[in-house]
Amino acid sequence: RLPLGLRLMGALPVWFLAAVNWLEEHVASSFSFGFTRQDKQAEEAAQPLKRSTLLFLLQQRQLHNAKYTLHLIAPDSGLSEPSLGFVTLNGHPLGDYVVSAALVEGGAREARMPIPPDFLIEGLNVINIVDMLGARLKDVFIREVP
Repeated sequence: RLPLGLRLMGALPVWFLAAVNWLEEHVASSFSFGFTRQDKQAEEAAQPLKRSTLLFLLQQRQLHNAKYTLHLIAPDSGLSEPSLGFVTLNGHPLGDYVVSAALVEGGAREARMPIPPDFLIEGLNVINIVDMLGARLKDVFIREVP
């Protein structure tokens, strides 16, 4: 048997739960509730598992067998964190990557991922980048391989 609180939650209409959620987001967020400065800084710090979605338009492919490469570039600063994650293109996994600008680590500043011709479509293409460490990449672009 379910606890009384869960039984009552099931009896509440959906609009009531949506109203409570809206109040929590808009009204409660405007009050500080005694957060310290360190708590706010910890909230604003980089969080792991950062996801970026990029859209690009491929007008018309000249050749069906044209080859493309996805380039992921690390920031210029030598103090930046490494970027570690994986990429999907139109729902197809492209693979994992690691890029780092730190000179001490001796990491690669750029990751190149070949794109199979069947993964690209004419029109709108969707790239999903999931970074495990929450780092930021400087640049992401696709280049046709001659």
